[in-house]
Amino acid sequence: MQFFKITFFAFCMILSLQTLAQSQEKCFSNAGLKSETTIKIKFLPNNQIAGTLTTDDYAGTQANASFTGTIKNGIIQPVFEKKIPSIGEGSEWTNKPWSIKKTKAGETLNIIFKSKNYNTNAWKETPYVFEVCK
Repeated sequence: MQFFKITFFAFCMILSLQTLAQSQEKCFSNAGLKSETTIKIKFLPNNQIAGTLTTDDYAGTQANASFTGTIKNGIIQPVFEKKIPSIGEGSEWTNKPWSIKKTKAGETLNIIFKSKNYNTNAWKETPYVFEVCK
């Protein structure tokens, strides 16, 4: 009888850990001059992800988009179901992969945008760092 109790307990623990690993979610945000963007990523089995992106401008307007994709070695290839909300007038989304990097403080989500230099009016690729949501 004791063997069955231990076996059942071990089975329940393994099932709980698998469920937890399959549904892990992380949240990252970046506050700009005119808006804040929040990205929630759910990590699924087989290196798959699903998530939402929300941009709240400080005037009170909100825009959302859902995405799916893959992750391998911290590199995320997101695929959006519809147009990605703007992150600001001087920033444009690129199709570059995202990356999750470990830092002393935890993790960051790094996304490369095309951003405008208002002094030169030139556009260039610029990494934006999204911190873990508070």
